[in-house]
Amino acid sequence: MSVLDKSLPHFFFSSSSQETVAGGGNNLSTFQRQYLSSCVEDAMEEHCHEMRMFMYKVEYDMVRGFQLQREELQHLLREYAVNEGLVAEVQRLRRENQELRKYF
Repeated sequence: MSVLDKSLPHFFFSSSSQETVAGGGNNLSTFQRQYLSSCVEDAMEEHCHEMRMFMYKVEYDMVRGFQLQREELQHLLREYAVNEGLVAEVQRLRRENQELRKYF
């Protein structure tokens, strides 16, 4: 009995199938390969699906984090940025002060 034979459940082996293997037949060996290939394919498909979902969630979390960071940065820039109206008023008041100094 080969390693592949040991990995399959016992009901796959009957006395006639053992005779086929012992007699040099290729039917059981082909069946074993197809069965194992199917099992591996199913397991890999499930694993790949889980990995895709994990990567999707990681990407979503990253994008959401960047969005929150951008919103916070925009808020801080608005809060601490130079107010153009105030700058214009300060310049106007400086000119006014210079004009008043001329007379006093």
